[in-house]
Amino acid sequence: MAGLLRGAAMETGASFEVRPADGRALAGLGDKDAVVIAPSAREWTNPALRREVALPGGPKWRCRGIFLPPMPAEALHRAGSMPYRVHVAFHDRLMVTLRDAALVRVTAPGGTDLRFAARPFVAHSFSARSPDKFMFGIPGEVTAAVKEGSAEGRIVVDWAVHRGPISEDLVLEVRGGSIVGIARSGRPQDSRARPDPVLDQYLTELRAAAEDWPGALQIGEFGVGTNAASRFSGCIMEDETVMGSCHFGLGANTAFGGALAGPFHSDLCLREPTISIGGTTIVRDGLFVDRNLA
Repeated sequence: MAGLLRGAAMETGASFEVRPADGRALAGLGDKDAVVIAPSAREWTNPALRREVALPGGPKWRCRGIFLPPMPAEALHRAGSMPYRVHVAFHDRLMVTLRDAALVRVTAPGGTDLRFAARPFVAHSFSARSPDKFMFGIPGEVTAAVKEGSAEGRIVVDWAVHRGPISEDLVLEVRGGSIVGIARSGRPQDSRARPDPVLDQYLTELRAAAEDWPGALQIGEFGVGTNAASRFSGCIMEDETVMGSCHFGLGANTAFGGALAGPFHSDLCLREPTISIGGTTIVRDGLFVDRNLA
């Protein structure tokens, strides 16, 4: 990756320097500089790195910043393959449609039916158009913080949790903004079929997080995928950018403009949702109703 970036930088006449992925990487940077943070999978598990460098809400810097989280090279390539100007134009039209959004309803063939109030939507992927702004390097989503206590209904996760794709559906009953019931359905009928180990691990983590912090069971985030080049690969960071998909985030949501601060955040991805904003359907069965939107 460094070799590719160095070549592109040299073509523009810019200087290029590789630094360790820690707080010192930002030292001495100014408003004419840009920084690409690309931690390894091992570095990404370091909470100090995530807090100090990689996540929005961390230290302010005067340069433009882009973060490339560790993910398979082919997924990162696909996620970056939608022409940037086309993507920005689509986001701009979508954000006009969403600017007055408040009440949201999400349904899906698997049984999802959730209503909630949303804070203003944000196009995180394109938030680094000026210095002192941070950008995720995986273009392809608009997100909103779910207002605390507003979510009511049911979420049926039919594709993936942050640990990967699941072979059973995860059914979450939601009342007063929080998960009050957890069930599993859709297990293969074969008597020899064993429970899904990915879902086993995820539920173990979720229950442990909820014991330490009850906010882990709050519905904190809602996002809509906007990248026509992405596909469902089992990498949650790509899955949630697939055009017309949606995802929910449990737990902390301050990175999306919410007020729920805490140590846990976990994404859940759904396929083929129908999404209504303020009574107007913008996505039906995973397809945008009007690509022109606004």
